[in-house]
Amino acid sequence: MRYLGVWLDPQLNFSLQMAYVVSKAKRSCAKICTLFDGRDGISVQLGVELYRSLVRPHLEHAVTVWASARAKDLEKS
Repeated sequence: MRYLGVWLDPQLNFSLQMAYVVSKAKRSCAKICTLFDGRDGISVQLGVELYRSLVRPHLEHAVTVWASARAKDLEKS
């Protein structure tokens, strides 16, 4: 079940939420990384701004979930 953007499973261990967030962040990061194409790509400053606006919000939403993370789930990310 999804409530306020957080995936809840019956055991409330949030492993489903963490896997979902990591996959979204990795996809966003991959899109940004494709923009760095040697000299013809974007500047580092623009890349940092894109990271701050596209990747970091996924990781910071419901950040308290990460405090209750199991070591097994953290190793996956």
